[in-house]
Amino acid sequence: MIRMGIDPGTNEMGYAVFNDNQIIKFGLWKLNKEQLIKNFINDIENKIIDVSNNLSTAQIIMGPEKIRIQRIVIEKMFMSRNNKHLALLNIIPRIIEDLTKSLNIEYCEIHNATIKKLVAGNGRAQKDEVVKSVCKTYNLNFDYMIAMYGKKLVYNVTDAISIALADILSG
Repeated sequence: MIRMGIDPGTNEMGYAVFNDNQIIKFGLWKLNKEQLIKNFINDIENKIIDVSNNLSTAQIIMGPEKIRIQRIVIEKMFMSRNNKHLALLNIIPRIIEDLTKSLNIEYCEIHNATIKKLVAGNGRAQKDEVVKSVCKTYNLNFDYMIAMYGKKLVYNVTDAISIALADILSG
């Protein structure tokens, strides 16, 4: 199954695309939360569609059939305070869910503690423990990723990888 893990955010969103349990593509999307909400929604939708449309047979060995994302998984959001940033962050899952319905793609949300338990072995694992587990599992060079994205942004990418990985591990 080809699945995309997305770490939702209002400034940056990490994403990772897997074919079964192999990473085939990952990266970071920069967003502008100050734009009109309609443009913000279109920006998210266009980024997801662009990644889906640009998967190549070189990345996925499946034969001649059309390659497309079959499932999108995100971290389940929760609101702890009532402010504009969190309100915007809370609509991102609905944007993605609506897009998956229109494209006939499965949609799933996974709770943060479940992701940590499945990926790092502990539902209360710290961010660095999850990152180390992801890097070890997929032989990723953390220092290289920091050089590529910056330390803060690496977490968005490794979170997206861990979200997809948790979905794979949950069966």
